[in-house]
Amino acid sequence: MRFPDPSAALPIVAFVAAMVLMIRVGGTEPALWLDTVNDQRHVRACVEQDRCPLRGPATSVQSLHVGTSWLGFRGLLHVAGLDLAAALFVMHVLAAVGFALLALAVSRSAGPLAASVALLLLAWAMLRVDLHLGVLYNARTYVFFGALLTALCLECVRRPRPALLGLSAVVAAIAAEVHPVCGLFVLPVAYAAVVEPGASTRRRLALAGGVLGVFGTALFALSPGAWIGNVAALAAGIGATPASGGATAASPGVGSSPVEVTALAVMALLGVGLAVAPGRRRELGALLVLSAPMLAVYRAARLADLVDPSDKYLAPWLPALAAAAAIGALALASEAWSRVRARIGDPRPALARAGRVAGTLVTIHAAGLVAFLPAGTSAGMPSVGGRPAFTFADAGVVAEALRGLGWDLPRAVGSVKGPDAADLVEALAVVSPWDAPPESPGGRPGDEDRDAAYVLKAWTERVPDPLPDGCRTLRRSGDAVLLLCLTPIRTRWERFEVCVRPSGEGDVRAGECVESGIALEPALDPEDVSVHVAGLPGLSRHHARTVTLRLPLGPARGGPSGIVMPRSGGLCGGRVAAVDVGEVSADGLRARIGDGARRLDLEWRLGAPECAGYSWRGFPPFFIEGDPATSAAIEALLRGRDG
Repeated sequence: MRFPDPSAALPIVAFVAAMVLMIRVGGTEPALWLDTVNDQRHVRACVEQDRCPLRGPATSVQSLHVGTSWLGFRGLLHVAGLDLAAALFVMHVLAAVGFALLALAVSRSAGPLAASVALLLLAWAMLRVDLHLGVLYNARTYVFFGALLTALCLECVRRPRPALLGLSAVVAAIAAEVHPVCGLFVLPVAYAAVVEPGASTRRRLALAGGVLGVFGTALFALSPGAWIGNVAALAAGIGATPASGGATAASPGVGSSPVEVTALAVMALLGVGLAVAPGRRRELGALLVLSAPMLAVYRAARLADLVDPSDKYLAPWLPALAAAAAIGALALASEAWSRVRARIGDPRPALARAGRVAGTLVTIHAAGLVAFLPAGTSAGMPSVGGRPAFTFADAGVVAEALRGLGWDLPRAVGSVKGPDAADLVEALAVVSPWDAPPESPGGRPGDEDRDAAYVLKAWTERVPDPLPDGCRTLRRSGDAVLLLCLTPIRTRWERFEVCVRPSGEGDVRAGECVESGIALEPALDPEDVSVHVAGLPGLSRHHARTVTLRLPLGPARGGPSGIVMPRSGGLCGGRVAAVDVGEVSADGLRARIGDGARRLDLEWRLGAPECAGYSWRGFPPFFIEGDPATSAAIEALLRGRDG
């Protein structure tokens, strides 16, 4: 009796389960993310104004840039009429295709059981690294390219045909376009050429040289501007001294994420498998060459503090690591079973076939569990401080509401306040057209009745009923509420002073301050952001400086006015340094502004525990200004569910 082989359905099950996982965790609205804003500027400049960049944005590795293939792909989606939400769905589909490719490759190599184990491991790891499935950016393609290269490399070590090796080299070049670190994918392709069974040394070297030649040619053909600059940067040593002076014992560069620890265990498993399972040495060797170089580079870069501590850079290698763990474990189990079988003899053939079919059905159902794996709160959306994440749909609603108030873009940029204002003001010009040309932001000079527009997204259970005066609901999405609160302010943002000095020094000295203001600049160069504040340090995690803003104050507008410097998670927390008329609390977190006050000094210590990492965004950090009741209501809305 012949039993049908149900393993052919495994890639389909993997695709469907992965799609469910992507939509369940990543959602259908892309999160508000600065990389997406900048990518969209590039795309619109290229498609609508014929100003296409010669290289992509800068990476976290100093002086290196991505290629233009990612922006070209985004441009194709734009030309096809797909908005940002549809583009995010395409990213979900690509990730699901990666799961299907991994299922197919591992199933062909080691059977459906190993494939199901690999799928579950891949899903687990994806939900543990800092990838954010709800963000539309180049990192969302990492798993697709990793799975595709894993499948190609496993096929190459089985049948190292020149055409297949060349195709794999081209795919590795495209992956390197998405991020330069993916250039390491060429190593396992070259390895597959070198280990061709029965080939002469000359043929092996010729194939390996051909792989490297195709890879380099494709790389430069895709983005010559980017890779000429990258090669020059690599030759110059990348200027690799970090601004912080290197990692310390307390630096996040020294610690290891759970995925990295698991990856190191997988490397050990591969080493054992290579020793005890000679029949699988070529496959296990390819997976080792796929995974080990990146782990070494990633660990060295973090120890040297050359990249931020995000483990998303491991994402391209997650499919290979999942395949290595599954195939390596199966190789060890098979070796152990062979020894047991040598003692007890073979089971009856019919019973063995039935057992294999039943086992395959069980593993297919296990692969379906990918759709239901639990995910952390930030696996999909980059939630900060336990607050709900903003999306581009939220930004569009905010833009529409502000236009309804008669505001133009300059006034919106100068008046929008909130924990996510740094990214929100950048997105306003991208998500919606504005008719007015750039002028002085934050209201016209001389306006005495300006309001701040506090834009807040809070959990439904945190929103009071009724809402505070001046607040209204803009949108409800899931269990979150988008609020707009208009409240009078006295701070003037069109012109103020920025003072920057090294941390640990005393009072501000002469020459440390510059005239500044929140300036809206047309994005003539799409790589530049449109909102600029002269004198402020840029977005970085290596700052060890103290920033003081000297803000002029307008006249009192009836009722008491005060300042609250919140300490909510994810915010860069500061303190009130001085107010010329009024009172400042002993800890500097609150101040009362007197009626006759004319200047307010606010201070932030960059790199301190209350303003660590990327909580400094290169934009005036969030604080609350208003009457006591409004300030208390806004402060309560900032709390996360556990706050």
